[in-house]
Amino acid sequence: SFSLAGEQPSSGFPAPAQQVLEQLGDMQQKLKAMGDSVGLPQSLGDVQNRLQDLDKNVADAAAGIREAATKGMNTVGNPDQFLQSLVPFASAAVTLSRVSGELTQAQEQNLSKVLPAALVTAIKSQAAAIPPDPQAEKLDALISQLDTIKSELSALREDMAKDREKAATPGASGPKP
Repeated sequence: SFSLAGEQPSSGFPAPAQQVLEQLGDMQQKLKAMGDSVGLPQSLGDVQNRLQDLDKNVADAAAGIREAATKGMNTVGNPDQFLQSLVPFASAAVTLSRVSGELTQAQEQNLSKVLPAALVTAIKSQAAAIPPDPQAEKLDALISQLDTIKSELSALREDMAKDREKAATPGASGPKP
């Protein structure tokens, strides 16, 4: 149904507020589609399942490392020493997987612990050419859109609260003689 400016449609909201709500609904659908395309969780249960899977995978990986360390005990010696020697390599691997743009001093130090200086220099010179992760860019865009929606909703709530106060105040809604 159509309503003239200033008229209240059947939902009880003024026409401009109704239009904003409809636009927010459309934006919500677009954000949901974008979230689906990048694999974001759909519910709190989905998040909990993913966290449980992550916890299990970390436990499995830790068990695998301990098992490998135990098997390698005859060649390396103490399994705890072996695990301690793996930490800098794991840290360097994580650093390399997240490199985009220039290396920070901390990243360079992590790499320097396990890689030859010439290789660190080569990585440092090529890091600026590595493009940012497309999934991270999509998530940044999604977060920006969610922040915009949040601020629009806050403003709409404030406007609606003011309208309710005006309607609740006797004599405030009618024309003055």
